[in-house]
Order: sequence, then C-alpha cells, then structure tokens
Amino acid sequence: MTVEDDRPSERRTSERASLTLKVEYPSREGFLLDYTENISHGGMMIRAAQPAAVGEQVELALSFPGLLTRVVLRGTVRWVDQRDDDYAIGVAFAADNDATQTARVMDLVDRIARGDSAVVTDRVLRVLVAEDNTHLAALIQRGLEGRGRSLTEGLAFSVDHVADGVAAWACLQQSPPDLLVAEANLPGLDGIEVVARARQQARFAHLPIIAICRDAGMREPALRAGADFFLPKPIKLVDLLETLRILLVVDEVD
Repeated sequence: MTVEDDRPSERRTSERASLTLKVEYPSREGFLLDYTENISHGGMMIRAAQPAAVGEQVELALSFPGLLTRVVLRGTVRWVDQRDDDYAIGVAFAADNDATQTARVMDLVDRIARGDSAVVTDRVLRVLVAEDNTHLAALIQRGLEGRGRSLTEGLAFSVDHVADGVAAWACLQQSPPDLLVAEANLPGLDGIEVVARARQQARFAHLPIIAICRDAGMREPALRAGADFFLPKPIKLVDLLETLRILLVVDEVD
C-alpha cells in the first residue's frame, strides 16, 4: 500500500486531526486482509515519506482501486521508527470513536466484502498523469480520485504519476493506462513527442489524451501530435472533469 500525507499548512480536516494520511491499498483483498488482521483489533502500521509526532492526532483515509467511498478512521500516533528511506508509523485508533461512527465503518467494510456495487466497482479507469510539477500532479490526483466518481455512476479512478517524458513513455509501454494527461513541455522527452510516439502505435490509436501547458501556443502542436484536448494552465478542476466527461461519452459511443 502507498501513503500520502496532508500537513496542517495545506489542509486541516477537523479540529481533532492535525494530519491526514491517505492509505492506498493495491487491491480490495489487501484492504480486507489488513482490516481483519490489524485495523479491527485497534491499530495498524503504515510507512510514510515524512515522520509524525508521537501523540499526534491523525485521520486515516483508506482506499483501493475501485472503492467509491473512502474508509475514514481517526487515531493517535503511538510510535515512529525511521527506516532507510521512510518512516514506519504505528497508529492506534481513537478509543472515543462514537458508536455511530464505529457502526458506520463496520457496515461499510461489510458492504465492501460483499462487493456492494454502491461502494465498490470493477470499473476502474487508470489515468497516467505526466507532469513535472508534483504539487499540480497531486491536485489532479486528488481531484480525479475524489470528485471523478461523479462523472458517471459506478466508475472509479486510479491515478499514476510520472515527472518526465522518459518515465511517461516507459510507463505507457509497460503498463498502458486508459487515459493520459501530459504536460506539453516535460523534461527529458517533451510531452508533444510522447503523444506523437503513442499515436504511431496501433494500441494507442484510441487512447484518450489531454495535453496541458501554461504556454497557450502549444495548443496546435499538441493537437497535431494527436492529443484529443488541450487545457491551458492554471487548470481548473471543473474544466478537467468536464473534458473527461466528454471523452468518456465519446468512448462509450465508439
């Protein structure tokens, strides 16, 4: 599983939690196993790129590809262990969680286990975001995984991020996505070239591609290379979602 954190300077989700940890499991089975063996017994260990303070109140937003409603838990950091490249963080769940919230979480997990289509889906759209601005990439990821599900019923988004054109091309070859969002001026191999190379391969002939760039003059080169749409920066989430909605409708028609 992977973990992202939102520090208080960026986002405060409640008065009780100063830190939000977003935990992404690779599969529903992985989540259910961790819930059964650890979470249901009052705690869990996660690994994160940044440390947390012992005693700090945290909110855990647990998810996996295909989950339409995140599982949210509140807890307290009990221990922190620095590893080679990251930190192991032990979290104990808040003892004062009210009975209503506990019942809500248990009901949600039960529905996940049963495969309730209202909370979990097999329709997962894999999106590759090729963007060298990591802050913008994170905003796009949160927007798609959070509000993208409103585009069409029963559809979830799984977002991967790379920061240069070489990595984008390698990812396209090794793990082809369902949709590509690419900055036109990527380092290493620019996004225009990535799009053009993709369109030269038959398997990417119908891959939905959105090109983005601060330079509006890149619109025509991007469209000529094969991008379906061009969005100028700064990007508005509502514009990105509307563009995706159009692409999804076109894809269903095709």
